[in-house]
Amino acid sequence: MPDRPRDLGDFLQALIAFLAPGAAIMGVALLVSSPGGETITASEWVTAAVGCVVTSAAVEAQVARKAHALSKHDPPEFPPEDVPSRQA
Repeated sequence: MPDRPRDLGDFLQALIAFLAPGAAIMGVALLVSSPGGETITASEWVTAAVGCVVTSAAVEAQVARKAHALSKHDPPEFPPEDVPSRQA
């Protein structure tokens, strides 16, 4: 895991990725033409839950991969006592 702090945007991406598919699936589940009519069936709840978890995990993995790639390019930070002196 990278040592750099993650910004709020990373967490918002994962939150939106969690909520968006569930909202879309629930919207479709409430249509009259869905198998349960205007009520949500158990299989529709399960589908929504799985969709939420899978998409948020994929977004989180992508954010972590991006953070890891960025941390490879960061210069190493030395504590002050480990910095070589330039005394001649």
